[in-house]
Amino acid sequence: MDDQLSSNAMIGLSLVPKQRRMRIFTFGLLLLVFTACSLGETDGQQTIPEGAAHEYNMLLKEIKALEDTLKKSETNIDKVSAMELIAKSEAFASGFASDPKAPFMLFRAADVARGIGVHDLAIQHWETIYNKYPEYERRPEARFMIAYTYENDLKNIEKAKANYNAFLENHPEHKMADQVRQILTVIDKSPEELVREFQKNQPEN
Repeated sequence: MDDQLSSNAMIGLSLVPKQRRMRIFTFGLLLLVFTACSLGETDGQQTIPEGAAHEYNMLLKEIKALEDTLKKSETNIDKVSAMELIAKSEAFASGFASDPKAPFMLFRAADVARGIGVHDLAIQHWETIYNKYPEYERRPEARFMIAYTYENDLKNIEKAKANYNAFLENHPEHKMADQVRQILTVIDKSPEELVREFQKNQPEN
């Protein structure tokens, strides 16, 4: 679901300094981890309102079927199925907001939305996760993905920096914190500037 990231990462890669290349590959792998998750990752006690068991189970069944459809179309994303998966995930998170699966549903909806280029919707869902589910284990990743999307998809560097800095302020010990600090050292520099710095720091023969 991240063809755009993959193609951009390959363009001119040999001309990009090692630090930048490591950043591209590292976050490419992280995004693969984000999109690889499935309903099985969520544990915890289900909180099904009385009389809503049929709707609950039907939504899960429909979501699983849409997941399977998208997995089969990785090289040519079925946008209709993707939008339906987003809608079903939103419906679950809205109807069963206190269920342990709810933030996961929103995270996956955001991830799929970004994958098909609906970036504002993706950011909206990550913001909801961050603000509404303070105990969700992937909450820091939601803030990171907001920053990442602003930087790489929407090209809004100021908002990207604000969100990267918010990530560091609130999650300074997170496993991704050092990588975020690394991003902030180069985010304002053009590829040409990075290449010049790289060449300047090379030992003379």
